[in-house]
Amino acid sequence: MSTKTNFILFHKGNNLPQHIKVCVDQIKKTQTNYKIFLLTDLKITSSNDVNIIDINQYSIPLNEVTYYKGHQDPLWRAAFERLFYINEFINHRNLTNIVHFDNDVLIYKNIADVSNLLNDNVPNIGLTPHKENELVCGFMFIKNSNSLEVVCKELLNLAVIGEDKLEEMLQSMPHEMRLLGHLQNNVLEKDVITSLPVSPIDPGNNLFDIFQGVFDPSSYGQFFGLDNTIHPDGANRFIDRHINKELVPVFDRYEPYVVWKNNKEIPIFNLHIHNKHLERYASR
Repeated sequence: MSTKTNFILFHKGNNLPQHIKVCVDQIKKTQTNYKIFLLTDLKITSSNDVNIIDINQYSIPLNEVTYYKGHQDPLWRAAFERLFYINEFINHRNLTNIVHFDNDVLIYKNIADVSNLLNDNVPNIGLTPHKENELVCGFMFIKNSNSLEVVCKELLNLAVIGEDKLEEMLQSMPHEMRLLGHLQNNVLEKDVITSLPVSPIDPGNNLFDIFQGVFDPSSYGQFFGLDNTIHPDGANRFIDRHINKELVPVFDRYEPYVVWKNNKEIPIFNLHIHNKHLERYASR
């Protein structure tokens, strides 16, 4: 029997967006042997499908840090905070085999089918790389309750520097995607964060032969959401620079895949639907 997959979603702020329901429904359609948790500050009642976890019960060290506090877009603070709340929660519950992704993601692959591959090839955390210096929660695998601890410790060390000095240091906006990329490239031991395969061509492709499929950081979902057009920032991304050249993404009968050399069809395990219209791509 496969190990239970613990899916953790996160929302902080105003009313729950409609696309989260589609995200949850997709998990229910595609998964076996799983549990869903939604970590939130909203007063919502748990259901048979989703276990609601009140994040107000947890005290995170980031509360004392001003990183992106009061920013005009609260997303940047919340996206950073979630890693600390997830860390507190999984340590409190002593969870293993954890999957987290942004709320605008659809999962197509039954994780039970690749659970052994994830556990055998990801010593601690697996993340989807976007660029050389960015990691995105298009798909995140956390092996156990100890795996995220060291990452949060180093993220806190960066956060106390403040976003202005961090932007000067990184020469770019220091959101959580770039900070995670910085930690992977410059700070952490190599076995802490593993790049998951996002294409058969670029980083993570050492695992492509093992998984025989790819995870979407955001590029495939944005390509479909933009009517098969490459995102304006695509030239700097691992996937986009190969789209409609070596790689041709296809969405057919509510299943995404990418066509590679010799017309080989490679399954895409998830889609990060940046335009939030998840209902257009959900499994039927």
